[in-house]
Amino acid sequence: MAANIFCHSKYRKRFYCDYKGVENNLDLWEFVIRSSNDMLWNLNKEDEFRCYVYLDNNGIIARIDVHLTSHLESGISYLLETDYVLFDRKLVASETMMKLLPNAINNDTPELLVKINYSDFQER
Repeated sequence: MAANIFCHSKYRKRFYCDYKGVENNLDLWEFVIRSSNDMLWNLNKEDEFRCYVYLDNNGIIARIDVHLTSHLESGISYLLETDYVLFDRKLVASETMMKLLPNAINNDTPELLVKINYSDFQER
């Protein structure tokens, strides 16, 4: 869904894009989603949805970080961070970390951290 919002021309008017400079030898771009009535998911006006795309010297995606910050006291915020590598001339995830963070008065959802390491990329 996030890819549709950033890539599909129908949805591009809903986000801001800003070049943030170089971080750890990677070019960093920030995308911020604007709330609107016809969004693909429910994003409250106070919420922040940010996507950070890190590009290597060849312009290939090295990492994507997605942050949803919910401003509802009973809401859940999350972080999704994925590192990518080129394998067989295709961009594939090498490591993903997802963290769910319950807000102030959300007693129903515990904090959760999931880390996935993808490995054993072999030529076929």
